[in-house]
Amino acid sequence: MSGFNGGLVSKTIVLASSAVAVAHTGTTAKTAVVTIPLPALGANDQIRYQVAYSSVNSGNNKTYAVTLGGVGGTDYLSSTQTTGHYLETGTKRICNRGATNSQHGGLSAANIVGAVSASTPVTSAIQTNVSVDLCICITLASAGETARVESYLVELIRG
Repeated sequence: MSGFNGGLVSKTIVLASSAVAVAHTGTTAKTAVVTIPLPALGANDQIRYQVAYSSVNSGNNKTYAVTLGGVGGTDYLSSTQTTGHYLETGTKRICNRGATNSQHGGLSAANIVGAVSASTPVTSAIQTNVSVDLCICITLASAGETARVESYLVELIRG
């Protein structure tokens, strides 16, 4: 059994965790509400994350994203919601695929959990053998709106 030497060896490290809500308002630009600097990753490492968002009730769009490589990087999660809501992403992963510059993740829509879809999975070619940022982002259709990151958990799984 890999990793067993008389005691259990955890390969999972919590990188960031919070249940303190962070509100966002005042701009329609895509904004990193939370930025998590990732350590250098190995060729088979994975990032596992869960995020909960909420918003006020309105007919305007609120777009939520989890982005690898900073705000301008690759969206591994992107979900647009209207009206008042509470959205949890479920457990999502970004996996290095045998190289530090080849990633693969699940379907980007936050509401697809354990579902079959014709959509293609998200991929990227971001160099992760150096520190890169994982950003939890919000984009508002109206600067007068408010949306929140309610909680998040980001873990590193060494491969």
